[in-house]
This record gives sequence, structure tokens and C-alpha cells, in this order.
Amino acid sequence: MRKNWGNEHSSDSPPSDWASPPPSSSSPSSSSSSSSSSSSSPSSPPSPIIENSIPKPSGDVTRIARGGYNLEDKVKWDDDKYAEVQNFVRTLAQTHLDTKCSISRQSLQSLEEVYTKANEKYPMLKQYQNNWVVRDFLIMYLHNSASRARSYTPQEAGSSVSRARRPQ
Repeated sequence: MRKNWGNEHSSDSPPSDWASPPPSSSSPSSSSSSSSSSSSSPSSPPSPIIENSIPKPSGDVTRIARGGYNLEDKVKWDDDKYAEVQNFVRTLAQTHLDTKCSISRQSLQSLEEVYTKANEKYPMLKQYQNNWVVRDFLIMYLHNSASRARSYTPQEAGSSVSRARRPQ
């Protein structure tokens, strides 16, 4: 799936790079948070959440047998918080995205809107580089909803019923 990322995103929308942190030229605050604490600009106060500090684990979410990871294990939130964020991201997906299509088929503008709203409601999400946690929730939800939509199309249901009723 990673082969498609280069075709689907612009340089200003997440995720820009899965393996390495975002370029430090984007803003002075991101370069100071990724560099050592002896920064030459003491004028900006430290924020309680260090944005973009947690990189995405290697591999793909839910692909554990192929070197992937379990999202719930990686974020280490309590069960209630995980379910709350997951449900909110699902609601955002239902509101702003086409749930019959996988994440690679979504518009960048709609994805950016979901990332922004999720980060506004849950500021702790800002600490994950390139919105990888929200993106992983979306990947799982959209994969399942698109799969359900493909398997339950009215055309298929009608044709299978009519074939089953034909006399032999």
C-alpha cells in the first residue's frame, strides 16, 4: 500500500514520510522540538504536548504477521480513551469521507479536515507525527466499511437471489 502514498498526497498534507520526522524547515517550533534542549530561541514557552514527537512504528497497522503492529498496544491509552477517540474518528469519517472507498481514494481536503477536527477535540493527538494515529483509525475503519459496501451491493444481492431461484 505504501507505493500509493506518493501519488495521493501533497507536500503539505500528512503523511509526508512514514519513516522519518517531517522536515525541520516547516516551522521554527518543530525544529526546536526535534533538536536538543539547548536551543538558541528561549523566547517560545514549552508546550505541554510536544507536537510531532512520536514517530509511526514500522510496518502497517493490523498486519502483525507481516511486521506490522496493533494500534491499541502502540498508543498505550486506557481502554475508554481508545474507544472514545476511535468512535470520534469513525464519526468524522462518516461525516466527511466516502465510507465506500479506502483511504487512498479519499480527497486530501477531506482527510485534512478529519485530521484537524480530531486534533482540535483531542490535543494529545498532535504529539503523533503526521497524524499517524488518526490515519490508522481511518485505514482500519475505511477498509472495513468499503469491504462491506462491496460485498453488499444491490446488484450482487439481486443476481444471487435470482440465480438461486432458477429451476434446474
